[in-house]
Amino acid sequence: METTSVIPTSQKTTVDYSSMILPVISSITSYLECREKSISERAAIESKTESTLSLLRNRRKVMVSYLNSKFGEREKLYERYFSLIDEAVASKNEELVRTALEGLVTIYSTNPASGLDCVLEAYDRIISAYK
Repeated sequence: METTSVIPTSQKTTVDYSSMILPVISSITSYLECREKSISERAAIESKTESTLSLLRNRRKVMVSYLNSKFGEREKLYERYFSLIDEAVASKNEELVRTALEGLVTIYSTNPASGLDCVLEAYDRIISAYK
């Protein structure tokens, strides 16, 4: 059996497949490069985020430790001054009561966070030395 073509010979053209495949390959290559770049950028952002969070957590620990220490000192001073006031009242020593009350007012009026700035600046200098 003989096959005949329905397309006349004059209309037959050769198809250049390379002109169709090359743009597809180029697009796929471009996509893969873009994807790889995005993955790298995300990894860099994630790394910076983790690093920053770690620094913030450590800085917070320094602050909390400082404030706990400072408030612990204040607590001991308050206890001692109130004990001193009790002793002064029991012995009717007005001068000692006045002095103890002035000490309480002095402690109460000082900012418990004073000095925290210096501690944090020193911490930041130490951290920046390691960068």
